[in-house]
Amino acid sequence: MWILGNPIKIEGSEFSNTRAIYICNHASPLDIFLVMWLTPTGSVGIAKKEVAQAIVKKNLSLIIFPEGTRSKTGRLLPFKKGFVHIALQSKLPIVPMVLTGTHLAWRKNSLRVRPAPLKVRYLPPIKTIDWEEKDINKYVEMVHDLYLQHLPESQKPLVTEGKNIIRES
Repeated sequence: MWILGNPIKIEGSEFSNTRAIYICNHASPLDIFLVMWLTPTGSVGIAKKEVAQAIVKKNLSLIIFPEGTRSKTGRLLPFKKGFVHIALQSKLPIVPMVLTGTHLAWRKNSLRVRPAPLKVRYLPPIKTIDWEEKDINKYVEMVHDLYLQHLPESQKPLVTEGKNIIRES
């Protein structure tokens, strides 16, 4: 990345080796490469619902993009509830990873990476051991709010977008 003109600043790396559910905002294909590089060996991406049982059984970490799709503008989208369901089943902590600048480095419909500074910030693990299913929406909103606190204004949802924090399905 440095050779391509994308210096990377990493903060909170002390939280990067925890067995956990790593969640990440998703604004560029570059996010996938960065997250795979910056999470512990043995982390897997989500592919189907049965994954919660597999990560517990095989002692793995998990990577999830809670928005469910890539943002076209780089602005944070509403979160789906899947990461909370998996946390409830696995009791693993959630480690939020906040990526900034990736939407500028690899823009939608482009085949090349442009020079842009990137930043990865690991936030402290969120314990889920005491979470209850009745509070799913509260947990989604709480984690979404953490991203709002740590993203630059240019990546926060516009006021009209920000009212819908939770995406169904």
